[in-house]
Amino acid sequence: MSSGVSASRRPRRRWSRSVSWTAPIPRSAAVIDKDHASSLLARELGAALFVVSTGVATVCLDFGTPQQKDIDRMTVADARRYMAEGHFKAGSMLPKIEAVIDFLEGGGREAIITDPAHVGLALAGKAGTHVVP
Repeated sequence: MSSGVSASRRPRRRWSRSVSWTAPIPRSAAVIDKDHASSLLARELGAALFVVSTGVATVCLDFGTPQQKDIDRMTVADARRYMAEGHFKAGSMLPKIEAVIDFLEGGGREAIITDPAHVGLALAGKAGTHVVP
């Protein structure tokens, strides 16, 4: 009985081999950082633009202090300098900045860091922090 689907349109089955292990595999805890994973995916896809959606509209220097300053645009060199100066905290903005640097050094043309409410404006160049090589 025919399924009504031509052979060329039927999904192909993929078979895998089972592997027998003779030694136990040690277990370990692992954390996959979403920013670094997203950057890797964008690089592998050959994306020109990488958008990081986060909880703030722009990247800031001296975040949370009276001297806080929004950054509208920066280069990779600027980002590295700000990192060295300690402006970005681990578990907060630092992994986003590292992921953006990896993306741009991997061939990307631009990265934008902003919050969900400003993505549209950021894509139009009117909001967010734009990072270029």
